[in-house]
This record gives sequence, C-alpha cells and structure tokens, in this order.
Amino acid sequence: TVREMQKSRQRDSHACRCGTPEYIRPEDVPSKVIDQEKEIARTQMAGKPDHVIEKILEGKISKYFDDVCLNKQFFIKDDSLKIEDLVKKHGDNLAISHFERWTVGQG
Repeated sequence: TVREMQKSRQRDSHACRCGTPEYIRPEDVPSKVIDQEKEIARTQMAGKPDHVIEKILEGKISKYFDDVCLNKQFFIKDDSLKIEDLVKKHGDNLAISHFERWTVGQG
C-alpha cells in the first residue's frame, strides 16, 4: 500500500542520514582516535588563530561523536529522539552493552 511505501521510504532515508556507529558512547572512543581526528582537523585549519581552532575542534569532535557513537544517533522509528534519550526515557536500569550493525547487500 501507499502507506507502507511511505514508511519504508522514511526508514530508507533515515538509514542514509545515519552515521556508521563504531562505539556505543563518546566515552568509549579511544583517546588515540580522538587525537587523530583533532590532528586531521587542525591540519585543515592551518593558519587560523588558536582560539578559533579550539572552538571549531569542539564542534568537529561533537559531530564525529554523532557519526560514530550509537547513542548519539537518532532512533529509526522516531527521528526526533536520539538513542541516548530513548534509553533515559525507559529507565535508569537500561543500558546498551553491545550492538551489531548489519548491512544489506554485502557479504
């Protein structure tokens, strides 16, 4: 039906907007990885004042966490909610301990 197609299309478009989670939380990202991301960003901003670079780095690292941390991504059934908000909403005793990511058409 048209309604099912719309829902499927919404899921597809959401899947395209999501990053590729590698970690559950920002705290799980190794400091070495964060340092590498910062170094890449610093190289791209060569010549800018240090105080400007630091502000931009904060935003870039936050965006990086949105892309690679599962709990910073939006819930596929309600893209107004991030996974971390959904977990908080359902109680203090709920926590994500691991996850698997499947990709259709590979393998």
